[in-house]
Amino acid sequence: MTKLTTVAIRSLSSTPPRARSATASAATNAPIGNTNAAITVHTTEGPGRCPSTRYTSPQRCACSQPLQNSCRLILDDRTQNGVFIICQSKLQLQPSQKLGINNMAGKIKHLFTCVLLLLFAGCATNPLTGKSELMFFPESQDLELGRKYAPELEKQMAGRIPDEALQSYITQVGLSVAKVSQSPQWEYEFIAVQDPMINAFALPGGKIFMTRGMLEKLSSESQLAAILGHEVAHVVARDTTAAMSRDIGLQLLLTAAASQTSAQGAGTLAQLTGQIIGLSYSRADERQADLAGMDYAVKAGYNPYGMVETMEMLAKLSEGSERPPEFFSTHPNPENRVGYLTSTIERKYYGLPDRRVGREDYQRIVLDTLKRIPPPPKQNQPSQ
Repeated sequence: MTKLTTVAIRSLSSTPPRARSATASAATNAPIGNTNAAITVHTTEGPGRCPSTRYTSPQRCACSQPLQNSCRLILDDRTQNGVFIICQSKLQLQPSQKLGINNMAGKIKHLFTCVLLLLFAGCATNPLTGKSELMFFPESQDLELGRKYAPELEKQMAGRIPDEALQSYITQVGLSVAKVSQSPQWEYEFIAVQDPMINAFALPGGKIFMTRGMLEKLSSESQLAAILGHEVAHVVARDTTAAMSRDIGLQLLLTAAASQTSAQGAGTLAQLTGQIIGLSYSRADERQADLAGMDYAVKAGYNPYGMVETMEMLAKLSEGSERPPEFFSTHPNPENRVGYLTSTIERKYYGLPDRRVGREDYQRIVLDTLKRIPPPPKQNQPSQ
């Protein structure tokens, strides 16, 4: 029989009584910061389900996400303060076998780090899907994270492209798609950086970066609106924040960085910034961002085929290449991307009046400007 171990974390002020397992239960009060929390470890034998009759229905566990390939996090949607880690091990038990206290103590020790990280966990509703998702950070912390890491990221990306007209143009296009999104309240800032990589990425809270390499591969304003709309959709869905919430190692680094002095934290800040921009979205996230970003661009007055052209260009660059565009390292290419974008256009936008393409303006303001501005010096690459 499969052994199932669950850690339940609940505020001491929560109204429902602590769930008890038929096999074993151990609880401890753990004051953390200004919060007292009751931690209950349950070990049960049976199918993967919540550990008491109050939680037997899967529909009553609103949020469930994989953790470290073996655990699942479940938040009770009725109280918003009951969090469960469910870890299924490979150990096979006989139905009559009792769980000894030493095994329970070892399990508590094994899970204690996860428990500390989960004390303030919760679920947030994704505005694009309406579904609950695991989220360790409140929206206010998204803004704080974006403000904190944007300067370091700009520095790592060789600084801003030194042209005010180009930066203003990208900001204008970016804001036009952001204001028609489901979350126009974020502190959107659109920054063109000198890095030659073909990439674009969004920090939590609305800081969006476009690399010189990406700008040089685009050929119209509608394509620019599409890629900026795609990144705005990641901000709206809080995809980076959700990825951070699933990364336990990153959680530990963030916790350590918060306690360091400014001198001690300089190296950690650079390390964290690199890890944050290296977080990969899922293919489902990418499909969602494609469709939402295209919709924002259309609502802002742009031709929807700008998104199709952009994804065709990126796919062509990756064909037969040993080093595909960096965009795909964090934005995995969904299956049949161009197909579902084209079918959506035919179904959803057929018959709309002509939308802006803007090839001439993009050529003049972006491409011609970049020809005049020298690229950043190449950094020495480590030997392979």
